[in-house]
Amino acid sequence: MPFRKNESSRNQEVPFLKEDRLPYFANICAAAETRYNKNPRDTKNLSQWGEALIGLAVLMNNIEPQQLLLRDAIKKLNEALSINDKVTDTHFVLGLAYHKYAILTKEYDKALPCYQSAHYSFTIAHNQDWHNEVYSEWMRSCHPCRSTHESWHDIRLRIMTGRPIIPTSDEEPMCMMDKIGWLLQWLCLL
Repeated sequence: MPFRKNESSRNQEVPFLKEDRLPYFANICAAAETRYNKNPRDTKNLSQWGEALIGLAVLMNNIEPQQLLLRDAIKKLNEALSINDKVTDTHFVLGLAYHKYAILTKEYDKALPCYQSAHYSFTIAHNQDWHNEVYSEWMRSCHPCRSTHESWHDIRLRIMTGRPIIPTSDEEPMCMMDKIGWLLQWLCLL
């Protein structure tokens, strides 16, 4: 599963606080780079490196560094799959990277290929482990319509800038169902 413990941190859990997660993921990336220099064909190492890059991307407050880290994560995960395409978790994490990248892309038409790649990766993960409900759910829900993409993008920008997730009354009037929808979408982005 994503962000699982690696061999060098058996007794460590992913830290809860943001300021603790940054060095945690940075250390995983540094260790993965060292292991990569020794054995560039280690798919487990490449997958963990990709996961850690996604973790770092989520912590960034600007879109450009997030996209850069996500592109690097996609590259590492694709490299791992080019060596061994039977690793189900790697397909799933690759789908997450594509999905997060798509959300950061403002224009829906430019984000659509990323959503399609995410769907393809989730489908492979689902086909390899069809009992896993998480894979099935992501496969079904990863290809949004234009308005959903715009909402996800807006929510992500609100999170990054520290603005309230639910627009305040002076920004735009909302009915209760709209507020519930915003909350549900926000929970999906975490």
